[in-house]
Amino acid sequence: MEDNRQDMTRVNRIRNHPLYRESLHNIEKLEQERIFCGHNAQHLLDTARLAYIENLERNLGISKEMIYAAALLHDIGRGLQYTEGIPHHEGGVKLAAPILKDCGFTDAESEEILEAIGVGQCGGPGTTAALAMLNDAVKKGGVMASGHVGGLSGAFIPVSEDEGMIAAALDGTLTIDKLEAMTCVCSVGLDMIAVPGDTPAETISAIIADEAAIGMVNNKTTAVRLLPAPGKTVGDRIEMGGLLGSAPVMPVHPESSADFIARGGRIPAPLHSLKN
Repeated sequence: MEDNRQDMTRVNRIRNHPLYRESLHNIEKLEQERIFCGHNAQHLLDTARLAYIENLERNLGISKEMIYAAALLHDIGRGLQYTEGIPHHEGGVKLAAPILKDCGFTDAESEEILEAIGVGQCGGPGTTAALAMLNDAVKKGGVMASGHVGGLSGAFIPVSEDEGMIAAALDGTLTIDKLEAMTCVCSVGLDMIAVPGDTPAETISAIIADEAAIGMVNNKTTAVRLLPAPGKTVGDRIEMGGLLGSAPVMPVHPESSADFIARGGRIPAPLHSLKN
């Protein structure tokens, strides 16, 4: 049975975060004339308690901390909805990303919470925008927290190491095409993706070429870690153990890229001067 006395330190950090408190205060001011269902602190706590009860009754196994974090942040974008016309779930993602980072939530935990706030499932509409916001918050938070910034700082999307992405890939919501789009706004490229063992070498080469083009044109770091799984087909799963996790075998397009790859050559650097 789950221990209800879980560490809620990070949830308390959310409640005391300056941006969170300011957002709640703005919502309360903007909703002074609202007759019912105000989106105040009591409403958010009530939502958290009801969600946690549902979690226990259905034996979902979601941690109390994650439920409370998502519930406390799910309506935090109401102020942006009222003042700027931004849908409240999109505003919630925008505000929640830096708060979660400051309060010590990992990228994987933040993705799961942001998914609950604004995106139905990783891979659905809005995923790329939510990832861009998360990456932006990670980078800006790192710059403010350090006098010397180097190396890679940002959001990564290794499929085999993230439960949310694994579930979305198994459901067919998250595809290699969508992951490729996400690499345009995150810190790296296609990462830890299992593909059928009989995938032609030319197809893998073409996927690498696509990613190289994204990196070259956008002047960003990128890479490709595809995992051809011998004897496995779409829907199977490979287990790598430890931090590498497990990966669902994802489909690739069946169309041949052999002629394109046979041409050889390289991805040319863009002419930046033409943008002036």
